[in-house]
Amino acid sequence: MEIARPVTGEGRTTLDERVQATYAALKAKGREEGLEQGLSQGIRRGFERERELLIKQTQLRFGAETANDLARHIAGIADHEQLLAVCGWISDCASGSELLDRVRAGF
Repeated sequence: MEIARPVTGEGRTTLDERVQATYAALKAKGREEGLEQGLSQGIRRGFERERELLIKQTQLRFGAETANDLARHIAGIADHEQLLAVCGWISDCASGSELLDRVRAGF
C-alpha cells in the first residue's frame, strides 16, 4: 500500500484552484436552485391568496355554502386571468347559484 504524499509546488496551486472553482460552481448552483424554489413558492402562495380573497368575497355576498362550493371549483386554478374572471362574476351575479353556474361553465 502506497502512502499518499502531500501535493506541493505548482501541482498544489492547480489542485487548490480546481477545488475553489468546483466549490464556487456548486455554491452558484445552490443559489440558483434556491431562487427558483423561492419564486415557485411565492407564485403558489400568491394564487392561494387570490383564491382566499375570492372565497371571502363570495362568503360576504352569497354566504358560506356558496363560498365553500366556489372553493372546491377554483382550488386548482393557477391562472390570474381566470381568477380575475371569477372576481368579475362575483360582482355581476345576482345570486350564488348564478355565480356557481358561471364558474362551472367557464372552467
